[in-house]
Formats: sequence, C-alpha cells, structure tokens
Amino acid sequence: MVKELYQTILRETSLNVTSGEIDSIRKKSITKSGCRVYDGSYLGVSGVLGEPTPEAWTQAEANLSRRIPCPWGPETGKRRTCRRGTAMDAGRFLQLAEELLGRAEGYRKAAEAAWDGSWYRRGYFDSGAPLGTRGAESCEIDSIAQSFAALVEDSDRERACQAVSAALERLYLPQAGVVKLFDPPFQDRGPDPGYIKGYLPGVRENGGQYTHGAVWLALACLRLGRTEDGLELLRALLPERRRTQIYQAEPYVLAADVYAAPGHLGRGGWSWYTGAAGWYYRTAVEELLGLKVREGRLFVEPHLPEDWPGWTGEWELDRGRLSIQVSRGRELSVRLDGREIRDGVPLRELTGDHRLEVTAVPGNGKLCFSAKDVV
Repeated sequence: MVKELYQTILRETSLNVTSGEIDSIRKKSITKSGCRVYDGSYLGVSGVLGEPTPEAWTQAEANLSRRIPCPWGPETGKRRTCRRGTAMDAGRFLQLAEELLGRAEGYRKAAEAAWDGSWYRRGYFDSGAPLGTRGAESCEIDSIAQSFAALVEDSDRERACQAVSAALERLYLPQAGVVKLFDPPFQDRGPDPGYIKGYLPGVRENGGQYTHGAVWLALACLRLGRTEDGLELLRALLPERRRTQIYQAEPYVLAADVYAAPGHLGRGGWSWYTGAAGWYYRTAVEELLGLKVREGRLFVEPHLPEDWPGWTGEWELDRGRLSIQVSRGRELSVRLDGREIRDGVPLRELTGDHRLEVTAVPGNGKLCFSAKDVV
C-alpha cells in the first residue's frame, strides 16, 4: 500500500467593510490536504482542511473498498505542495480596496437612480427607455430588482421595504401559489426585450413564475424581517401543495418555472432543475432556520415565525454530533455545552457529542410596509 499527500496552501488577504468603510485588514493561510492511498490498481481518497489527521488516512484506506480504478503509478512517499495567491504590499492592497469601494458606491448610486416612485426599474433599453416602470404596457414591475434591493446591505432600506411590498401585492397569486417574474407579460406588439418574448404571455420568463426569482423574493422578505411573508412564499412554492391535475409535473420536484397564463395557471414547466431547488434549500436552511457557516464556525441566526416555539436538529460533525435546540425568548443567548459563546461554534475542533442551545429574539415583521399598505 502506497500513501501520497497532496496539499494546497492558499494565502488570502481579506477586509472587513462596514457601511462602505474599511474596518480592518487580515491575512491568513489556508491549507487543504488530500490523502491518497494506492493498493494495486485502486485508489482511496480523503480530504481535510489543515494538516492531515490519522482519521483522514483511515478514511482514505476505507475508501479503497469503493474500488476506484487508478491507471497511473503513484510516487512512493510523495508530498506535493501547491501554493496559490500572490503577495501584495499592504499599502497597495488598501489603495486598490479603496478604489473598488469607490466603484461600488457609484454602482449603488446608479441603482438608486432607477427608483420609479414605488419600486425599482428592471433596466433600460438601448434607446434609454426604462423597463419595469409604472404605466408600462409590458413588464410594469419585475420582482428581481425589488428582491435584490433588499439583499444589498447598503441599499435604502425604506425603499427596499416598499419595493418588496409592491412585488408581493402585484406579482404573488396566493390562491394559485404562483409568484410571477413580472407583470404584465410581453405581447406581440410593444418593445422587444429579447428571447423571453418568444414564450407565450404568462409562460416561463415571459411573466410566468421563474422559480429562482420567486425564491429570491422569499429571501428578501426574510432579510427585511418579514418572516411571515417569507415563510408563506416558501410554503406556496412547495410542489406537494399543488393540485396534480393542474401542476402536471412530479409532486416531489421543485419546477424551474410555473405557468401564469390564463387557462394554464399553476402548471409546472421544466422539472428536475436543481438551481431553483438549491436556492430554496439555502433560503430555508440559512435564513429561516438560520444555520450559517463562516470560516469554519457555525452561527445560528434564525427567523422564527410567530407560531414557531423553536426548532431542534442535529449537525453531523467530522468526529461527533452536535444537537441544536432553538427556542423563543426575550434576550439572545447562545450556549455550547452550557457555556455562553459569542463567536460561533468551532466545528473542526469538536469531537464527540455536544449540545448547542440558542434563545432567539423574534424579529419585528412590521419593520417594513406590509403588502396591503401598497395602493
């Protein structure tokens, strides 16, 4: 049996930016180790962050049972190290960062200039005519521009709230469980936005439900503290809640699009489209449940709906298990094995069984306008 270690060392310089200003600068080195074990013509592989551990080599040996063929000959005892990243003078790095932050501020101002009075415009045609503006014959309002206004941290929050409310009011059809991408759809006449006009009105990207965009609207609601609205959208998008005779797609697959055309409202389009399902999963897990991993540490920052007393779950560690209990309370509290922590759970350092108890303070879902406040 021959062992081979392949390592990648990434040198990274990062900035902490708050409200467009640089707070701090940090340099770090990230090592990734790949443990390879060869036995005859077969290969077993395992990988870890940091230096290789005995458990990683054991797992690589166990993976030989998968009988992955290896047509090349290994180099006995070989250790390969690949270093990535280029060194940059700190002063030059800060100068470059300031330039990029200046550009970002310019983009932010340009986006704010697209405010249309009650929501954000989607864009502009080559002629300069706006797309997604009040009174337009087609695409009067588009959901993506409203959602991303909420997802950008430094945006005008009052406008973002108003824009999301307008999208909910004008694009969400609660009885059908459909969230239209924009409305009204493009017809044969009028401006030409490109290929989407080739779809029938109310089908796919031409005014139907584009499920990526529908999930982004739910995500925007959660980011704005509108937990009930966000949860309602997530529930509405579930295929199991649709009538099979109308949906006509697999009841266990989140379709990429759902028709909003008259006579076909609620019919599923492309199914087995993992992009939309991936965004749904991330929104439910990272935003609703609040499970977020940052630099190897787990943070639990949930948005608890009014009728949720909390939730429980288990996080499988590399060498153990983390039991999580989230409950509603008046003060935020995070305790790992009874001890209060403030900088997240160090996942890679834990072995054995552990318990994480989180007391979450419910967000104020009335921080923003509700959909019924928009005329």
